[in-house]
Amino acid sequence: MHSNLSFLIAKRFIISLSAWLFISLISNAAYGNNQDSVEFTLQPRLCVISHKQSSCKDRIKIRWLAREIQSLCLHREDWAPAIRCWEQQQKGAHQYDIDSDQNVIFLLKSLAKDELLAQAIFEVIKEELQYRRRRRNPWSFF
Repeated sequence: MHSNLSFLIAKRFIISLSAWLFISLISNAAYGNNQDSVEFTLQPRLCVISHKQSSCKDRIKIRWLAREIQSLCLHREDWAPAIRCWEQQQKGAHQYDIDSDQNVIFLLKSLAKDELLAQAIFEVIKEELQYRRRRRNPWSFF
């Protein structure tokens, strides 16, 4: 049972990583080279909810580093106001307490132009309880 759970988590992680890479490639194509000028990271990036939990509660460390001094704001895609802004900085950090049962996309936008410079996804994976069929019939001894 434990190996099946580990396999399920590993499988979902690989699928999630593939989806993240695909989204990153699409967003880089859509937003051009502006995202290359800012490094944007979340730690942790993934949360696995067990079947007993209703949501993921965690503290995320958000960091960014730019090539040049900029004024930037951190946003959640599903929430209108900025979480935090930095004026005339080359790097920034913020800790964010999250309570969500769905993926959350964080955006880093320029303060002056409201232009998207980077984005990162905090992924929430729901662990599903699977019932496995027995390999042998109950009446069989072998």
